[in-house]
Amino acid sequence: MLKSLFLVGFGGALGSMLRFLVQTYMPKWLLGMLPLGTFTVNVLGSFLAGYFSMWVVKQFHQSDPFSWLLITGFCGGFTTFSALSIEVVRLFEAGQLGWAFAYLMATLILGFSAAFLGMYLAR
Repeated sequence: MLKSLFLVGFGGALGSMLRFLVQTYMPKWLLGMLPLGTFTVNVLGSFLAGYFSMWVVKQFHQSDPFSWLLITGFCGGFTTFSALSIEVVRLFEAGQLGWAFAYLMATLILGFSAAFLGMYLAR
């Protein structure tokens, strides 16, 4: 159990640090309203989670240690549903209902599509 916790924590720390870098150095907004950093990490993280979920099983014929490190840890630390939720609510509060809906739908559709593509490519 301690090994599992370390792998999740180590992967999560790396993912969180990369998310911080992406959100710090990427332009903050696309078209003045879409939070580009969070959007990017959620779609890229979905792709990586999909890819890793297939790659780990294919390469190692097991999922536990590597999926804890890569999917639960790294992808879990890299992506941020909580930030997505807050940003959508802030757009609603600002009266930007169209942008809020577009951002939410684009993230969901592209996130699921990216996960599918990652799994497909790993096969």
